[in-house]
Amino acid sequence: MAMVIILTLTIAFFVKLICLISVLAYSRLILPKHVLLTSLLSVRRLFLTENGKWGIETGLGKQVVTIRGDSTLTGIVSVLRFEVGKKIGSCVIFKDAVKGDEYRKLLVLLRTNNALKAQLKRRNSGGHPGASS
Repeated sequence: MAMVIILTLTIAFFVKLICLISVLAYSRLILPKHVLLTSLLSVRRLFLTENGKWGIETGLGKQVVTIRGDSTLTGIVSVLRFEVGKKIGSCVIFKDAVKGDEYRKLLVLLRTNNALKAQLKRRNSGGHPGASS
């Protein structure tokens, strides 16, 4: 897309050539790390631990994470926002990237987990789901 835009600009040919080379060089750096998941920080696997906590596996190893409430869950793609200590990260999961029925199971587990957290939060704050204010 960027190459098409560069080619349609009304600038000198050598400037277009420099811009095209810059875009290609930048994509050479970005593609392997962030698309092909070779970066040490790329999330390669999401898993549920034995004690019911979520974890991620990166090039640095496995870490237990907390899935944030601002994650977006849909039937086709989900954007998971998570916390590792004080750092916040994101992970995009497409339905067709997961085997068979596992994406549906993931959605059910995440939605159930979020519902339980909301219920505990209401209890701790003194509010009841059926109470009117």
